[in-house]
Amino acid sequence: MKIVKWVSIISTGLLCLILGLSVILYVLKFEQVQVDFMRLGYPKYLVMPLGVLKTIALFVMMTRKWQWAIEWVYAGLTFVFCLAITAHVHVNDGETSAALLALVLVFISYFSWKVVRKA
Repeated sequence: MKIVKWVSIISTGLLCLILGLSVILYVLKFEQVQVDFMRLGYPKYLVMPLGVLKTIALFVMMTRKWQWAIEWVYAGLTFVFCLAITAHVHVNDGETSAALLALVLVFISYFSWKVVRKA
């Protein structure tokens, strides 16, 4: 059980790091992120709401206070990273690995959190 707890802590920490870097990128390079979204086939107006939702997700993941919200965050991040993988594969830009890593971290973090929470 101790190993699962460490797996949960490390995977959640790495996931929060990815989310934090993403939020910082959205704030500091807003116009570039909009251009990248359009290159991937998404409208640029999605950048602002996605940035806000990623910030909320980061807050919920780091505080771990609201169990119901954590479930929604994991579900939302699964959709976000699946769509990111699909978009990168579609445009064939070779940048799929970061989204794939994030999706794997979502699954590892979620399932290890569930095991630790039940113990």
